Amino acid sequence: MSRYFVKWKGVESGPYSATQLRDMFNAGKVGLIHYIREENSEQWHLFREFLAGDDISEHKDVQQAQAKKLSVYLQYFAYLLCGGAFLSIYIYLCALAFCVYLFLACDRKFSLEIFCISTVIAISGLLFFQAVVPVLMQ
Repeated sequence: MSRYFVKWKGVESGPYSATQLRDMFNAGKVGLIHYIREENSEQWHLFREFLAGDDISEHKDVQQAQAKKLSVYLQYFAYLLCGGAFLSIYIYLCALAFCVYLFLACDRKFSLEIFCISTVIAISGLLFFQAVVPVLMQ
């Protein structure tokens, strides 16, 4: 039976069994953003990965973990481009190019989501700068 340690704000506690961790979560003593590691491992994972049933043991592929971490940064960058599409058609074109990259290299569903959001935001920006700003400038 696996035993786990929990870390929050630099303080490590445990070991706990999986049942104890779920009980602690239900009682509100542990949250989704607490860190957890298996007893014989040095690698920390978010508690939400444990609850989702992801394998957090040491034999997990390191490249897969790095790719997952990179995908979070790619998502943040994609949302940043979406928001910037409001300001300029050039930023919108960059967002479209990034959507193509995401579609070919990563997650197709996410790339289509980013495409739709960017398009709506870019159209909103065009309407704002063509219709609302001239009225405000008068």
